[in-house]
Amino acid sequence: MGLFRTKNRAHLVPIDPDNTKNKDWVILLEASTIVGPSPDRLRVASTSQQKKIVWRFKKLRTKPFLVVEGYDPRIHVLYFCPQLYNSAAAGR
Repeated sequence: MGLFRTKNRAHLVPIDPDNTKNKDWVILLEASTIVGPSPDRLRVASTSQQKKIVWRFKKLRTKPFLVVEGYDPRIHVLYFCPQLYNSAAAGR
């Protein structure tokens, strides 16, 4: 039955179709995995404006998925964030 097994697609994150065309930042947050009190509960694992989108057939329609290497849904959360400042104005 090994012929019909699918590959583990844990690095494919389902996203809203509206987020496929915009230029928002993709921010991947990682939760603290160390047991005990810690001042830093969340840390930024990665940020990028470059996105790799793949479309998969799910329940009679295609849905977009974001490819994120090393994504683990138990400790990671993904956010789309617009740019909050103008980079040309920040250099003044």
